[in-house]
Amino acid sequence: MTKTAVAAPERANTIGLVLAGGRATRMGGVNKGLVLFNGEPMAGRVIRTLAGQVSHVWVSANRDADAFVKLGAQKVFADVLEGFPGPLAALDSLNERLRTEGTEGVEWILTVPCDVPLVPETLLEVFVGAFDGSPAYTIETGGYDQNTISLVHVSVLPTVRPFLEGGDRKLGLWFERQGRGHVHWDGPKSDFYNVNAPQDLRQLESEAKTGALRR
Repeated sequence: MTKTAVAAPERANTIGLVLAGGRATRMGGVNKGLVLFNGEPMAGRVIRTLAGQVSHVWVSANRDADAFVKLGAQKVFADVLEGFPGPLAALDSLNERLRTEGTEGVEWILTVPCDVPLVPETLLEVFVGAFDGSPAYTIETGGYDQNTISLVHVSVLPTVRPFLEGGDRKLGLWFERQGRGHVHWDGPKSDFYNVNAPQDLRQLESEAKTGALRR
């Protein structure tokens, strides 16, 4: 994809998007964002951490909207598309909101799943440091791309719907088609540890309490 001129990311032109629209089948179908990590809802920790880095924090969720508002989200919206198409559905729905509401000054979207309770307070700063004009970036740790930890320019959001309608749901493939930048993370891998199942939660809480994690 040919690069076009886009504004550099900064706090004032970036909103945080917490991804909380999944079914959480491996967590027994509960709303994973509301599951407690060390006594605080995981989504609450993510919202609080992002709030110090971006202009606003929005949440993509298909249930319990009021609960996310109480946790600090400025806006909560559900998928426009049916069938739980995954994280791309959140970007598609966000594009609809931005198109209809015309939110002034929004250039970039910083995405983080609701089940990454240790997301770092310097995340946007790391993306800003890697900015080279590309319209999309993902974090890379240990040789793997964390596709849901991303910085996306609003100019590529309209490509999501045609991509999904073409039968694809792979987030990584969509990012590759945008000519994404791979941003290496030198900090602890635990900063982006996903809590997908109860045993993941117990392990992460245990490591945090014993000091095995950085924080």
